[in-house]
Amino acid sequence: MKGQSPYLATIVLILFLALRTFIPKNEVIVTQKNLDKFPLNINDYQGIDIPLTESVYKELNPDIYIYRHYLPKFNNHPSILLYIGYYGTAKGGRTGHNPHACYPSAGWAILDLKKVILFISGKKVSINQIFIQKNGERRVVLYWYQSEGNKILDTGIKQNLHRFFCRILKRRDDGAFVRVSASINGNSKEILPKVYAFTKQILTLLPHYWPQEKEI
Repeated sequence: MKGQSPYLATIVLILFLALRTFIPKNEVIVTQKNLDKFPLNINDYQGIDIPLTESVYKELNPDIYIYRHYLPKFNNHPSILLYIGYYGTAKGGRTGHNPHACYPSAGWAILDLKKVILFISGKKVSINQIFIQKNGERRVVLYWYQSEGNKILDTGIKQNLHRFFCRILKRRDDGAFVRVSASINGNSKEILPKVYAFTKQILTLLPHYWPQEKEI
C-alpha cells in the first residue's frame, strides 16, 4: 500500500489540475428550457401538468422539471406519472434523489428491483425497474439518469463518471433524473408492455427537448 500512495497522489493531482483547467470560469446558465415544450400528447395519452408542492420542489431543487399525469384515451391502458428533473451545469447536473431510499421513507415497500433492457432505435438501453406497494396499492416504477441529451445511465455512479469527463472535455455536466410510474393493481402482464411502450417514447423524445446552456 505504501508503494501505491505516490501514484494515487499523482492521479489525484492530475485530476485536480484537469478540473481547474477545464471547468468553465464563467457562469453557465440555461438559455433555452425546451422541456416546457415537451409533448402533452404521446400516442394514446393526454398529459396534465401537476405542480410540485413547495417543500418537494425545494428538496429536489431542479432547474427545470416536468411532473405530469398522462391519462389514457382507452380503458385498457394504465394512467402514467412522468417526472423529469433537469439540473444544469451550475447545479452539478444531478439530484441526490435515490428511489431506493425515498420510497421507503415515504411508506412504500420495495417488493422487487431489477434492470430492464429496452431497444431504442435499434440500440439497447438499460434502465431500472422497481415494484413498490403501499396500503394495498402496487406500482411499477422505471427510472434512469440522462446526460448530454441522449446518454442513458442506469446508476448515479455512472452518471457522475460521465459528467466528470463531460466537464473536462466539453465544459458541461448537465443532466436529468427521469421516472415513469404506473399502478399495477390489475394484471401486470397486460400493463407492463404498455408502460414499456410509453417509456420508450419518453426515451426517444427527450433528446429533442433537452435544454441548452451557455457561458456568460
